[in-house]
Amino acid sequence: MFLALTDAYHLIRSRFRSPVEPFGTLHSPMRVWPHHLDTLAHMNNGAYLTLATFSRWEFVIRSGYGEIFQKLGWYGVIAGQVVRYRRGLRLWQRFTIETRFLGLDGPNVVFEHRFVRDGEVVARVIAAIRLVRRGGGPVSREEIMASVPQSRITEAPEWTSRWTAAARMPMTEADVLAD
Repeated sequence: MFLALTDAYHLIRSRFRSPVEPFGTLHSPMRVWPHHLDTLAHMNNGAYLTLATFSRWEFVIRSGYGEIFQKLGWYGVIAGQVVRYRRGLRLWQRFTIETRFLGLDGPNVVFEHRFVRDGEVVARVIAAIRLVRRGGGPVSREEIMASVPQSRITEAPEWTSRWTAAARMPMTEADVLAD
């Protein structure tokens, strides 16, 4: 229930903030709250992913793409993500999530989320998002390109293709046995 309330808070808050440049960086100020902590009293690894999701939603809404995708009947699902941690975050500490669009990797929309405290990157999340239709079925790369008003959309860095290929999951039991 608490997560649903937090979701609602971030979605509503995003609608009342100033627009962001779709190819720029969104700076989302955050704080570590008691419900983010694990038994070692630092922010739980899952909390990083949840907060990255909130920041990504804020980016999509404030950049104007949320409205475009809603009109088209599209929404994003996580195709894959990877996290690297450098330092822990403790109770009440303030930090900023810097969210930016890295580009397209095949049909995936790739985002970077940098967790920054006192000028130091303490964690980094790379998320590959797959757009799908509300009625079912994936959105093609060509459809994504056609929906973007600016022609500045680019390929994600080459290493993201290697990462998604290495992390690809087998689709069937036969695929598992073939590996």
